[in-house]
Amino acid sequence: MRPTQGAMTLPMMLVTVLAICSCGQGVASLETFTYYLHDSFLPPEATVAQVASANGAKVTAFDSPLRLGVDKESLLVGSGMGSITALKGINFITETHDITIPELKYQGSIAASGRFSFSSPSWQLAVTGGTGSFSGAYGHFTVSFADPNPAGYVLKYEASLTLPSVSACSAET
Repeated sequence: MRPTQGAMTLPMMLVTVLAICSCGQGVASLETFTYYLHDSFLPPEATVAQVASANGAKVTAFDSPLRLGVDKESLLVGSGMGSITALKGINFITETHDITIPELKYQGSIAASGRFSFSSPSWQLAVTGGTGSFSGAYGHFTVSFADPNPAGYVLKYEASLTLPSVSACSAET
């Protein structure tokens, strides 16, 4: 018996669909790196401002430099922007970090959010996505005080991110 055209078409369609689906599946890699957010509370270079306050609640906005070290003269690698909402000692942060780290070949933004307490020695924020080198990223930041100076905190960000790799089927040239 000879196979019919329909019997041959189905296996070919399945092979084609599987090939197309596998092209979108690059191998993900866990990447870890550290950088520092430098806040300044003092004019004229203040990077943090309380923008609202009512009935014990506060909203604070920030746009602070990101550096590779604790020292304020260390290599500038981007900026961290966002807001903190606080009520009764519970803080919630939403932030985006625009980062360029040439040595690690990273360039893009990372979005993160979560609850935290300034009285804790460290806290974790969920990384919810990103752009550029961080497109499709997920993972977390472990944040701690590198320098709790009242004139401006330096916060250490230890990134632990899963980054999807570029697929072998991509059309890069």
